[in-house]
Amino acid sequence: IGDTTHFVLTPAVPDPKITMSPGSTYSFEVKFVPGMTAGDYSTEITITSTDPDSPLVIPVRALAGPPQAKVAYSSLLLPDVPTGSMGMPMDINITNEGNSDLQVTSITADKTDFVIPNAPSAMSPLTIAARDTKSFQLIFTPQQDGLRTGTLTIKTNEPAPMGMPSSDKLVALAGNGTKPKFHVSVTSLDFGAVEIGQPSPTKTVDLINDGDGDLTVKEVAIAMGMGAESFSVSTPDAPPFLLRAGTSVTATVSLKPKTAGMLTATLRVVTDLVTGGSATIDLKASASGAVGQLNPTMLSFGDAKVKQKVSKTVTLTNNGNKDLTILKSSLSPMVGVFAAMLPPNGTKIAAGKSVTITVDCIPAMVG
Repeated sequence: IGDTTHFVLTPAVPDPKITMSPGSTYSFEVKFVPGMTAGDYSTEITITSTDPDSPLVIPVRALAGPPQAKVAYSSLLLPDVPTGSMGMPMDINITNEGNSDLQVTSITADKTDFVIPNAPSAMSPLTIAARDTKSFQLIFTPQQDGLRTGTLTIKTNEPAPMGMPSSDKLVALAGNGTKPKFHVSVTSLDFGAVEIGQPSPTKTVDLINDGDGDLTVKEVAIAMGMGAESFSVSTPDAPPFLLRAGTSVTATVSLKPKTAGMLTATLRVVTDLVTGGSATIDLKASASGAVGQLNPTMLSFGDAKVKQKVSKTVTLTNNGNKDLTILKSSLSPMVGVFAAMLPPNGTKIAAGKSVTITVDCIPAMVG
């Protein structure tokens, strides 16, 4: 070994010159003896043998000295958060610039406006190896409006500097508790009389924040209602999106009726505000028209015998509130295996009524 002052190499046998048979192993012990001087020590172990690639060089490195914590900040101004709400977690790094493991035994804030989730403790410390970095999270949760301040204290096993009572790291914290005010421009939208299958003119709702702080719109969606599937809503940006203080965003509601009769639904808007952060807008329309429905939509004749007729029926029902007119009916492609008694073109089916169509299958050959 190169450095015999700080490292002691002890071979397994007194004479380091040995003969190793194929497949055998040999061990030796290396001990680090740093003395009273802290630092980063490195050397090499050199093994000379009859191996064609001899010598074998093994790098050795050792660190001596106490841990030393470094925090990236001495003060932090956190982003504004609505009072009573929880801000986004912020990652804060702790670096161990020392030469042995750093044990973080406590991270606390002196005000409830600042929260450290899963904070370390003496029983469950955060261990940071020498020259390594780990992070913890800080969350701003203002309990009152306006400027909120506090102090973050980080306790570790780092020895206290000369003349200092402790090695605690302190970070000054500050953030503003804001008061966004959310409301919508209307509480109901009436699309009036509309025709089934035809899109109607869109209607809009303004989502407004006239408070002094930003808020996040988490959801804008069509909720419950008899006819909710006929309505849709869109916003310039898909939720979640930020609604700045003193601004508004327009939500556009569209209607394409799929069923007849009175259509109702609810437009639901949800923000991150704990109080007054949601709104509902009632939607309604009166739809008229014919709605045809086939039952079943596919006929399976299964295994049929050659030249033996198998008949099945399909029903066309008008679920609308106006007459349904059959403009054209045909069997396609025209093959000799299938035949159907189709209603004449122009046949009208009254609202709530149905017609039955019989389809025959007569196989001419195996296949």
